[in-house]
Amino acid sequence: MGIKVEIKVVERIGINKSKMIIKAKMNNMDNKRLVMKNKNKLKGTKYFIDPEFTNEEEKIQKKLREVARVERDKGKQVKVAYQKMRINSEWYKWDVQKQELTKNETNGRPKN
Repeated sequence: MGIKVEIKVVERIGINKSKMIIKAKMNNMDNKRLVMKNKNKLKGTKYFIDPEFTNEEEKIQKKLREVARVERDKGKQVKVAYQKMRINSEWYKWDVQKQELTKNETNGRPKN
């Protein structure tokens, strides 16, 4: 992936050698975000990264998926990303303090 991050713990899950699952715990959220932003570089390989969200992150992502479902039912094109989403061509970001989606005031995709 071309990035360097500090990993707190690496754990092998299961005994199947052909489909080995590795669980890595990062030292901090910045490292996790960096890995998640770069996981698309693994497309076309036999490797993938599946995020393991905290309970709070999972609640946020669930709310975003619910909004996405409603907007898709209205015929809009929707893409859900980590704590943000695009509806048609406009980006929205989850505001942790307000506990709601807010429209991105700058052009382009909001940064986490």
